[in-house]
This record gives sequence, structure tokens and C-alpha cells, in this order.
Amino acid sequence: MKKILISLGILSLLLITMGLTACVQEKVTCNSPYIKVGTSCCLDKDNNSVCDKQESVSPNTTIEGGKKEVFNCSSCDPIVVEREVVKEVKKYVCEKDNRVVNNIDECKHPADNISYNPIKTNENGTSIKDFKVRPACMDGYNAGEIHYLTGTLPNEVIIQIKEGPNKPWKKVYTYDLGDNEKYFYFSLCDVGSCSTNVDFQLEKNKKYLMRALFDFEKVYGETQISNEWVVDATREGNFSTKLC
Repeated sequence: MKKILISLGILSLLLITMGLTACVQEKVTCNSPYIKVGTSCCLDKDNNSVCDKQESVSPNTTIEGGKKEVFNCSSCDPIVVEREVVKEVKKYVCEKDNRVVNNIDECKHPADNISYNPIKTNENGTSIKDFKVRPACMDGYNAGEIHYLTGTLPNEVIIQIKEGPNKPWKKVYTYDLGDNEKYFYFSLCDVGSCSTNVDFQLEKNKKYLMRALFDFEKVYGETQISNEWVVDATREGNFSTKLC
């Protein structure tokens, strides 16, 4: 009988102890900077009612009280999305030389925009009877032919050209054998890629103005100037389109 009473006493003591323990747990309080979460405390240094250990939870995580955390992704790896982009690009093929360009104006050569107004009255009242420049062929290449005729023998004849309306005249050939009639020939090509059986060479894809100076200093005490001629050696110019 005494053993039974002792056992009941121990059981009662355990129940009382458990009841006290449960009572203490329900009365847990958290002091700042801690906040209460359920039946425990957690650190909340920034006082935003969110446990610091939960600051990096995902946006879909809901903490105690139904408040949704804001996810800070400043250190996250970038998300790479690949996609195919199709863009229409318009190109032009130049009719003259088959170049492919972005703008149709690029097909034009700078010389295409050059325009001359050749003087045709220089020979009036002079000893120059004829001075002409016309397209020709030499050894299968495009070239030009110059012909002059004078009433008096010149001391020398100087052929000059301009490469633009506002460019200076420059000498390209001098003949000093004193003939009153003569033919000269010049080639139109890239340097070193055309006939050498000519008196001088001019670069192709350009437009020139040409004239001659006749030295009559011994006879008339003056130099007389011929009329001017346009030598169009551009891709569609009359000196380039002659079949050779």
C-alpha cells in the first residue's frame, strides 16, 4: 500500500512539473531586437518584423503573420534568354562594276559629278587651224587621239589637262620638233596596265579638260591657246565605252 502511494505521488509530481513547463512556454516573451515567431524568438536587427535569417527567402515564401518577403537578387546569376532575330537588309549592285553597296549613291564615281564648260573661241584669230581630241584604241585598250594643224611652225606644243573645273592646269606632254601638223596618242588605264605605245598616259575613271599651248614666240612673240576638249574617261564616258 505504501509503494502504491509513493508511485502516485511521483506521478502527480511529474504531471505538476509538465503543467508548469507548458505554462512557462506559453508565456515566452521576446525583447528587442528579437521578435516572437510562434513559440520562439528570432533576431530582427532592422526592426521590419521579419527574422533576419529569413531576409533572403524567395518572393513566394510567406512568413508568420502572412507578410511576404521581398527577394533581393542583386547577387543572382543573370538569366540568359536566346532568341533569333531576323532583320531585312537592302543592298544595291552597281550596274557599272557589279559592286555591292548599302546606298545607291555609292555607285557613283566622284568624277561623275564633274561638269565642264569648255571654251571654244580660243582659236579665233590665231595660227591654229585645227585642234581636236577624240576617242581611240591602242593595243586593244581605250585611248585618245590628239590632232593639230597650224599655219605657222610652233617652237613647241604643250598638252595640258585639268582634273576639275577649279583645279589648275598641269602639263602632261611636250612636243618640240616643230611640225605644223601632228598626231599624239594617250592611253586611259590604271598605271602600268595598258599600252605603252603612246605619248603619255592618263588615269581612267576620271573626267579631264584638255587643251594645247602653241609657242609662237619667235614668230609672233606670243603663245597661242587652243580650244578646250572634255575627255570623259569615267565608266560610261565616251572615251571608255569605245569598243577596242
